[in-house]
Amino acid sequence: MTNFYRNKTCLITGATGGLGKELVGFLVNNHSILILVGQNKKKLIELKKKYDDNKNIYIYASNFNDRKNILATINKIKKNHNRVDILFNVAGIFSFKKISKISIAEYDKIFNINFLAPLLFCKKFIYQMNKYRFGRIINIGSSSSYLGFKDTSLYCSSKHALLGLTRSLQDEYKNTNIKLYSFLPGSIKTKMGKKIKNQDYSTFIEPKELAKFIVEMISLKGNININEIKITREKIR
Repeated sequence: MTNFYRNKTCLITGATGGLGKELVGFLVNNHSILILVGQNKKKLIELKKKYDDNKNIYIYASNFNDRKNILATINKIKKNHNRVDILFNVAGIFSFKKISKISIAEYDKIFNINFLAPLLFCKKFIYQMNKYRFGRIINIGSSSSYLGFKDTSLYCSSKHALLGLTRSLQDEYKNTNIKLYSFLPGSIKTKMGKKIKNQDYSTFIEPKELAKFIVEMISLKGNININEIKITREKIR
């Protein structure tokens, strides 16, 4: 991976989740400055303690279901840090419910976490990236960004929206040194993944392998351009 990540400031939302924690591990080993955002302050503190000898880890607890709280967190980060070089929008929530049972409150929660939060983080930091003429934004979607499945209409809709946002920003910033990526994995072996019904959990994608793949892909140099990658799973024989 050469020295692509060395001394770069990486912001990870959903840092205490299954994929987020694995990304943190790889980026610590590559000498990045880390800004970790998560809902549970206790878990953030525990994650920071895991890398106790690393002084370049900063934590921020935020409720992504509260729009004002999202903006307050972003403004606090902008005040405390000169720049963000790489943004990983990882935070997400799953919903399994028939459309007839979905409430407006559930709609707000799913779209606030899965779509609005990434949109606001992109909006607030992409301008800064453009100012410094460098930036990478990684939006973690899902195979549900392309497809629809019964009883998951709300989740699938939010992931379709995130993919649409990423594609639009890719076109908007195509003539700059800001690159945006959509990684669209199938089900992952995380706590959220366990909520998925009628699937074989043993075949789910290992979060450590996925994290390694992501950090390697975005460190590629030259004229290679990766817009979106759909990542499927299969049972190991």
